[in-house]
Amino acid sequence: MKKKQLLFVSSYIPEKIYNSTVNDFRDQQAQKFDRLMIKGFLNNGYSVQCISYLSEINGLDDYFEINEENCHFSIINNNSKTNYLSIIKKSYKKTRLLLQENQDSIVLCNILNISVSLGAILAAKNCGNRVVGFITDMPIHMFGKFSVYKMIADFIIYQCTDLIFLTQQMSVKYRKNCKHYSIVEGLSDFSDQKNIEIKNDSYNPKNIKKRRILMYAGSLHKRYGIEMLVQAFCKISKENVELHIYGKGDFEMELQKFLAINKNIRYFGVVPNNKIVLAEKEVDLLINPRTSEGEYTKYSFPSKIIEYMTSGTPVLMNMLPGIPDEYREYCYCFESETIEGYTDTLEHILSMDIKSLQIKGKKAQSFVYENKNYTSQIKKVIHELELEE
Repeated sequence: MKKKQLLFVSSYIPEKIYNSTVNDFRDQQAQKFDRLMIKGFLNNGYSVQCISYLSEINGLDDYFEINEENCHFSIINNNSKTNYLSIIKKSYKKTRLLLQENQDSIVLCNILNISVSLGAILAAKNCGNRVVGFITDMPIHMFGKFSVYKMIADFIIYQCTDLIFLTQQMSVKYRKNCKHYSIVEGLSDFSDQKNIEIKNDSYNPKNIKKRRILMYAGSLHKRYGIEMLVQAFCKISKENVELHIYGKGDFEMELQKFLAINKNIRYFGVVPNNKIVLAEKEVDLLINPRTSEGEYTKYSFPSKIIEYMTSGTPVLMNMLPGIPDEYREYCYCFESETIEGYTDTLEHILSMDIKSLQIKGKKAQSFVYENKNYTSQIKKVIHELELEE
């Protein structure tokens, strides 16, 4: 029986190439999301070919092909000799060639990768193939209301026959223009956890440490609540607690001032995601301080939430408008979105017994393991979009 064919168009590049060429580890979460989508389709019996766009990676040709991760990659590198029109043309030409070779292929595009997606969608429409777009952020929030890029992104969306959204609220704006749609807020990855055993009543007294470690990993932009978290941490009364911070953003300079006056705050900068994942398993509490301020939070599901829950470590966060209610019972929530509310919540959680915290973390881990793993999430997409009708 011939395998079902998928042409995956995005900025994803194989981990082997990413780790050896992208020194600043930018777009790690986007790379991870795309990788897990590809693995989900592979596990559901699809043969996957990828057309990928690189943003100014030195030392690589402006176009090359490689077989990695059970896929064939055609990679366009936007180096100093390549302009966006050239990327669109190369994407169009390669997509058309691949669709002529596999006429039943479904084209799946990350619409925020505008140049490579535009070329692929124009080719797919010309060849009469089905086009699925997935949207991880609203174009208006990504590019601005009057941006040309926003207009092009909207054009790409309206060319799609089917769409995959991050949140229910996101679907309201665009779903009328497509045949089918599906909502995938995230994908959990347990592939690196060998012989994992998940029990809701799991409790290991050996894990009790004298020092408690809280952790935040993600963007250090103020609008995501990191400043308020640091200020709240400085107000807690317990002394045997550390706050570990990973990431970069506009709060970095001010963070240095807090590091100078509070030795219990430690900053690790930007590190590879595989090291982040290991650290998440070793700490006592994972925190996402993002508040519900701003319209964009309706269309936002922080990618770190599912990664956090996958670790088995308890999670503290705000229930943003874009987060489904089913997550509420698997996390702790801040009492209010203020410095005082953050401080009181941290004090309360730090006063709880270790067993309760560990059980909460394991319940969340079990939830995402059973319901949000990349194989089952993509199976849901295939069913809801009727890709195998």
